[in-house]
Amino acid sequence: MSTKRYAARMAQTRTRAKRILGSYLTWLRKNVAKCSSAEVADYLGMSAASVTRYENGDVLMKISIVRDMCRFYGASDDQRAEAERLFRIADDEPPPARLPASTPKEFRRYLVAERDAIELWVCERSMWPALLQTRGYSTALFEAAPHFHDPKTKAESVINVRLARQERLSPEDPDPLKVDFLVDEAVVNGCVGGPQVMREQLLHVLAVMEYPNVAVRVIAHSAGAYGLLSGGYNIAHYSESDATPGLYIEFPGGGRWYEDPKDTGRFTASHKDARELALSTDDTRDLLHRRIRALESNERTQVAKE
Repeated sequence: MSTKRYAARMAQTRTRAKRILGSYLTWLRKNVAKCSSAEVADYLGMSAASVTRYENGDVLMKISIVRDMCRFYGASDDQRAEAERLFRIADDEPPPARLPASTPKEFRRYLVAERDAIELWVCERSMWPALLQTRGYSTALFEAAPHFHDPKTKAESVINVRLARQERLSPEDPDPLKVDFLVDEAVVNGCVGGPQVMREQLLHVLAVMEYPNVAVRVIAHSAGAYGLLSGGYNIAHYSESDATPGLYIEFPGGGRWYEDPKDTGRFTASHKDARELALSTDDTRDLLHRRIRALESNERTQVAKE
């Protein structure tokens, strides 16, 4: 695909920043100019459908169109400056990850939200979260569930996307993502991919725990029941203080994306409760080190038997 065609496709990818820009321009049209989208379209010399796509955030218009809209709406200097600021944010967004064609729509929506978020709250009960997985661990998970993947989808393409998402955890990233991970003790005690893969996975988690923007804590079995105990979830928080967090719940058949405050509020409250039950960061490190030693002991025993 040529650079020109790729850039055009990216401009037509709906993102949260484009929706915010579109919403602001819609507000100017309705509250300042008090006109219809058809009137705007006539002024700009385009179809009303094109104006609707701009306002919905489906397509990023050129800066000249933003200025023309503001001029037609009679926007103030401050309002024009805000529209241009929102345009720059939308225009500077990094391109989305190249996903396999079989990627579910709901998961695609979550990845856009993850890219837009400034903070994530993640809870997993059966495996290490995708943002913490090593290549070996991810490969073992993929190979363990052949009936849940499109036969045309290659493991490498899925895993590369997963690893690329992890780049935002690095403190060296221009806008590092703050993440609060809660994982069940069962995740630590698992042996996905065998002792060596699991040992590497735990060492990787310990390394990431040193990042100032990442917190990883285990909820021990002794804590008892917490939340729904029915699966993992990710809660995306945005920079705007009044923005409703987004919620993604994953399950074997796919996943579901929620933006309703009632739905996200229940999981946000549940996560806060679970956080109170989790081990401290130091105790979590101690648990991971004990598990690593146990895995190393098992490896030595297996070698001795052979």
